[in-house]
Amino acid sequence: MSLERARELADAGRFLDALSSLTQAQIEAKSRLRADVLRAELLERAGRHGQAASLIATLVATRHLSSGDRSLCEFVLARIDDESGNVDSALLRAQRAISLASEQTDLSTRVRARIWSLPLIAERSGAEASSPQIVEIRKELTKVGDSRLWATFHVIAAQMDAKRGLSRNARRHLRIALGLLEKSPSAWVSAVLEGVQVGIALLECDVRRAEQHARCAVARAEESGVAASQRTAFGNLGYVLFTAGQFDEALQVINRASSAFPSSGSNHAAILETEAQIELSKGQLDECESLLRSVEETLKNPRDRVTYSYRGGALTMTHLLLRRRRIKEALEQASLTVSLAETARDDFLQKHAVLTRAEIELLSGRSGSAVLRDLNGVTKTLADQPLDVFAHYERVVACAEALDGHLNAAETHRSRASRVYESIGNVPGMLDLSRSWKEASSTQQPAQNARQTETAIAARNSAGLSALQSAAALLLHTGHPDSLAKELTHLLNDLGVTSEARAVVGVADDPAQSDLSSSLSDRTVASEHFSLGAIDGQTFEVHYVPKSDIESLATINSIRLLLAAAQEIDRARAERERTLTLWPIEDEPPAEDGFILIGRMGELMAQARRVAKAHITVLITGESGTGKEVLARAVHKYSDRAAKPFVPFNCAAVPRDLVESHLFGHRRGAFTGADRDSPGIIRGARGGTIFLDEVGELSLDLQPKLLRFLESGEIAPVGDAAPSIVDVRVVAATNAKLETAVNEGRFREDLFYRLNVVRLDIPPLRERRDEIGALVNHFVAATALEFGKGFVRLAEETMEHLLVHRWPGNVRQLQNEVRRIVALAESDSVIPPDVLAPEILNRHLLAQPTAATGDIAIPVRDKLLPTLSRIEREMIKAALRDHGGRVEAAAKALGISRKGLYLKRQRLGL
Repeated sequence: MSLERARELADAGRFLDALSSLTQAQIEAKSRLRADVLRAELLERAGRHGQAASLIATLVATRHLSSGDRSLCEFVLARIDDESGNVDSALLRAQRAISLASEQTDLSTRVRARIWSLPLIAERSGAEASSPQIVEIRKELTKVGDSRLWATFHVIAAQMDAKRGLSRNARRHLRIALGLLEKSPSAWVSAVLEGVQVGIALLECDVRRAEQHARCAVARAEESGVAASQRTAFGNLGYVLFTAGQFDEALQVINRASSAFPSSGSNHAAILETEAQIELSKGQLDECESLLRSVEETLKNPRDRVTYSYRGGALTMTHLLLRRRRIKEALEQASLTVSLAETARDDFLQKHAVLTRAEIELLSGRSGSAVLRDLNGVTKTLADQPLDVFAHYERVVACAEALDGHLNAAETHRSRASRVYESIGNVPGMLDLSRSWKEASSTQQPAQNARQTETAIAARNSAGLSALQSAAALLLHTGHPDSLAKELTHLLNDLGVTSEARAVVGVADDPAQSDLSSSLSDRTVASEHFSLGAIDGQTFEVHYVPKSDIESLATINSIRLLLAAAQEIDRARAERERTLTLWPIEDEPPAEDGFILIGRMGELMAQARRVAKAHITVLITGESGTGKEVLARAVHKYSDRAAKPFVPFNCAAVPRDLVESHLFGHRRGAFTGADRDSPGIIRGARGGTIFLDEVGELSLDLQPKLLRFLESGEIAPVGDAAPSIVDVRVVAATNAKLETAVNEGRFREDLFYRLNVVRLDIPPLRERRDEIGALVNHFVAATALEFGKGFVRLAEETMEHLLVHRWPGNVRQLQNEVRRIVALAESDSVIPPDVLAPEILNRHLLAQPTAATGDIAIPVRDKLLPTLSRIEREMIKAALRDHGGRVEAAAKALGISRKGLYLKRQRLGL
């Protein structure tokens, strides 16, 4: 066992295994400090907070702890404070961690801390307050280029969107995260992801799917060994089992979460609140009240009452007070819940709280304008709410009708609420409906008023009032084909336009089907059907035999039109949800004459503009494919020579014995094959700019002639004794290290200094990842226009894969890949990730030293932290070697301070 192995396990999200590995590892004295910092983090992850805090106190008291290690220690303490419910302290420590990481240029720890802080900021200050943070984190993540961190970021973004009811946006983020985790698995991130899947499934009222994800989350959390994740996973599973009506098993799971993974923070409050809901549904009111009091005791700061874990408890307390018939207190608590939900912009909770308040008003005999106002407020946005909100609304309307003596109408609404609750598998909702209905139906108005109103309702029903309400209900079931099938079947039977109608469910591409409707036993195939969609491979349809009269056929056609309109509304709803996401819509990058002016390339373009007007030689260095010619063209474009020729010449692309004649020209007969005069490249660029690419490949015998031209403007064509003066600006470029070539005698020192007047060094694309997104969008648009592909765009998953790839071929490789996938794409389409080259789909951050080039290249499956340490070690060795061991010069070359280099050498044992 080794320290590096422990780090690998931690990177893979298997923290308990990492702690075990670290305990067994033989740690060298020079690595002991680093090992202790890692041990503190692993102890916190395992829930052993006291040991972690004690170890950190010892570590920070030493003088040898680097800023990066102090940053990680502060981050660990922030998580401990959050687990203890000290949110203010947690946020403060997270900010310290971010600041310390910035001092050490430890971008990975900085990004981790910022991602972790996002939900806390959103809970405290509103989701919109975190939007600027998201923009900055995305920029930093692009520079880091780590798949796991990107996946974590998308999971947190999904969690935040799910809490705001934006389930489609949340699913999109999770889809991207899953693709990234296929490259770089993490048990812990997978556990968090599955937990978000649970929340989305519950938001969409799919209890069966929620249970599947909840059990998967438990397995992933146990694999990760993270105590907080295990507690959350068991808590989620307990809530799902409660929703499914499995109260005893739910309590067992909840008790396991509380006892095995104790906490005093908001997560513990959420578990206690779920337990209180279970006890309330079982009728154990004293136990429920005791648990809700315990929730209050965990509240360290009144400001946290608005957070997700506490505001839900306010609604549970409302229900408890109602069950105890403490009507006045229940109304006050309901209004408090509405206020908390509105402050947090929790529309889902706000609607349930408003409906609960209306229900209390009704059952207390205070029905009137207040109830109507609440119901009208809910119906305005009912189409955007989950089905259980619609069921709650129907429940309240049923009670109102029953209390007013309209029993037939009341039964219609009660039956509809029951169908919805049954369809989504919400057992507590069914129990609440039963209790409310029993109380409301046992209390009726005087017989005379009841008979008068019942007659009026019957008249309205004969005009199709009930059918109209059922038709409106179809609009709310569009995203739930199983519920839609039942509601449509009921509507067809209620209208009497079919001789038979039944809802059936089948498997895609499988002819076997089964009834959803228990009332029909005839399995004769219907002559017509409505196809309503599919869930998890199951197709849902309504089969029917229409009556032959014109009115029945016209009514069925109207229903068909209504369903088509409902699908359009659902698509519009999805589009509106996308506009509400916190994830920013990318602005077009600033550009000029086709140049992308952002990041490091933007800075270089600015430098090119400044030197363009001066008649001065420019040397551009950088790896092959980084965009040296693009920068050279910018120098020409911004200069006063822009109207004259720009002539590129690759010194390595022409045979050595022909380079001189190509550059300087030749006279007829100067050598064999010279059958006519040639002016040469330089004279062809007269008045303009010549771009000498790969200038380091010029032979030693030709270098003096180039030097003479640079100094005096004179050229002597081959075979011509009389030199001539030519006004041409030279921009040279090379991917070789000219300093090394000078030291080895392969390049003249005086020529080097003559070329190296203004130097523009282009970093490789892997070091300027913040430009990738803009480059991709630019190449997509240009290629789509060139190939006539219309409006082609990349799926976000596709972009994520491009962002985390290393791009050894730099911008040239990126451009070629984009051109390839756009060429293969359909017109006006969204390009999915599966069209990308296999090496892009299967690789992420890549880096490792090779003896020949000094570049760094590491196997793609290596872990991030050991990889970064290896890179640092090799770069420091190379810098010290290149500068003869002079620390000051090496530190300057590396872009860090002398003290920073000293600390790095100490940490790395150099």
